Amino acid sequence: MTRNLAVNVIEAALKKGLQEFCLCAGSRNAEFVKLLHDAKGVKVYHWFEERSAAFFALGRAKLTGRPVAVITTSGTAAAELLPAMIEGYYSGVPLLAITADRPRAYRQTGAPQTIEQVGLFGPYAIFSEDLADGEASHLRRWNLIAPAHINVCFEDPTLSAEDELSFQGVANYPVQNAQIPENPVNQALLDQFFKLAAYPFAIVSALKAVDREAVAQFLIKVGMPCYLESTSGLREDPRLQYLRITRAEKLWEHAAQAGYPIDGVLRIGGVPTLRLWRDLEDRKNQVHVCSISDLQFSGLSWGVHIQAAIASFLASDNLFLPNYEDKLEKWAQADKHYAEAFQHLCEDEPLAEPSLFRAFSTSIPQSSRVYLGNSLPIREWDLGAVNADRKIAIEANRGVSGIDGQISTFLGWCLPKCPQYAILGDLTTLYDFAGPWVLNQMADICAQIIVVNNHGGKIFSRLYKEKAFQNPHQLSFQDFASFWNLSYTLWEKIPAEVECKQNALIELRPNEEATTRFWQKLQTI
Repeated sequence: MTRNLAVNVIEAALKKGLQEFCLCAGSRNAEFVKLLHDAKGVKVYHWFEERSAAFFALGRAKLTGRPVAVITTSGTAAAELLPAMIEGYYSGVPLLAITADRPRAYRQTGAPQTIEQVGLFGPYAIFSEDLADGEASHLRRWNLIAPAHINVCFEDPTLSAEDELSFQGVANYPVQNAQIPENPVNQALLDQFFKLAAYPFAIVSALKAVDREAVAQFLIKVGMPCYLESTSGLREDPRLQYLRITRAEKLWEHAAQAGYPIDGVLRIGGVPTLRLWRDLEDRKNQVHVCSISDLQFSGLSWGVHIQAAIASFLASDNLFLPNYEDKLEKWAQADKHYAEAFQHLCEDEPLAEPSLFRAFSTSIPQSSRVYLGNSLPIREWDLGAVNADRKIAIEANRGVSGIDGQISTFLGWCLPKCPQYAILGDLTTLYDFAGPWVLNQMADICAQIIVVNNHGGKIFSRLYKEKAFQNPHQLSFQDFASFWNLSYTLWEKIPAEVECKQNALIELRPNEEATTRFWQKLQTI
C-alpha cells in the first residue's frame, strides 16, 4: 500500500535524526501530507513554493545541526529543489529531498506532471534511492556530509475520509554527526606545508561553532598572521587581534614591504570570500597552498587539500607546529596604521556604502545575529564592520555564492526572541520574493530584512562599463513590505541605535556619489 511506503520513508528520516519537514502539498504527495498533518514530535512548515521551501530547510539545518527534509509533489515541483541541493552540496549541509513521483510505468511517456526524477539532482545528492510499494528505504547509509534524495513512486492517492491516519508515537532520535572520512596522511601533509613555507599566511573562512575554539587555539600556538572572514566566527575574537590582518587589497606587496614575504597560504574552513584566494590560481609554483576543511573541496585547481574533522585534527598533540610571531611585528604595525586610516575614511564619507556597514555593526544590539547576502554585503561587512567583541553571530550561503534563496535561508536560521538581521542586495531580495511566506508559522521571531537598494547589481559597476551587467532599476521596496505585512522604514543613514521589535523590511539607500568617492580614496591609503 502507498500508505505503508510513506510511513517507511518518514520513519527512515526520523531514524537519521530529522525532526523538521518543509511540506509543499500536492495531490501526488498526499500520503505525506496526511501522515504529517497531526504527527507528534515533529515540526512541519507548510509552503506553496518549492524553491524557497528548500532554502528555508537549508537554513533550519544550519541552525539546528540536524538534517531537514523538504517534501514535494511530482514534476517540475521536484526540479525547483535543485538550487538549494547544489548549495547544500558545496556547503556541506544535510538537506533531504523527498520527491513524490508517479508510478514507474509512466516514465518516458510525457504524462502530465511526469518528468525523469531518478537522478534528478545528479552529483548534488550523495545518496539517492527510488522507491515503490513493497520496497524499504536504506537512508541509514547516508553519511550526512551533503544532501540526499528519496524519490517515492505513488499510485493515485486515496482520498476517502475513513482512510485518514494520524501518525503518532514518534521517537525522539538523537543527533547524528556527519561521517567525515579520515586519512592517515593528513598530518604529514600539514607538516610538509610548514616545512616548505617560511612565511605562511592563514585565511579562515566559514567554520562550524564546534570548530572555532580549536582553530583559535591553533592560530595562537602558531602565531601566524591571518585574515579572519566574518563567517569564521573569529573575526572579533580579542585573543586573535594581534595576529589579524585587515588589509586585503595588495596583500602580497604590503607583506613583502613589511619584511614578511608570504610564501605559503593556509586556508581553514570553507572556501574564502576573499579575492586573494581566487588570485592564487595565478601563483602556482610561486607559493605553497594547503586547505584544511571538513568539505571535500579545495576551492582551487591546485594545491594540497586536507579533508578532516577540523577540531579534532587541529587539536592533535602530534602536529608539528612552528611559530612565526616574531616575524609579524612590522607588518602588524603597518596594518594598524591602515585600520586607522580606514576609520578616518569612513568618518569623511559617512553615507558611502561601506561606511554604512561599519555604522550598522556598532548600532545593532549586543549578541545580534546577522545574515549576509551575496555578493556585495558579505564583502562590505568583512571590509568595514568593526572588530569589537560584540558577540555578533554571522551566517551566509557561501557554498556556490549564489544570490537565490537568501531570505528563505535567513528565516530558516532565525531564533525566537533574538535580534536578527539579513543584509541583502536589491536584486537578491527580488530573487526570493516568496521567502516571507513562512513568517506567520514562526512564533516569537523578530526578523529584519535590510535591503541595500543601490538600484542594481553594483558589484559589477567597477568591473564592466556595460549597464546590462547591473540590471539597473528605480524600484522602491515599500510595496514589497506591504505585500507581506511587514513594517517598512527607509534609511539613508544608520540610526544611532538599531532596535529589533518586530518583523520589518528596511530599505537602505547609500549615497552613490559618496560611495564612488569612498572606493577612489581607499586606493590611496
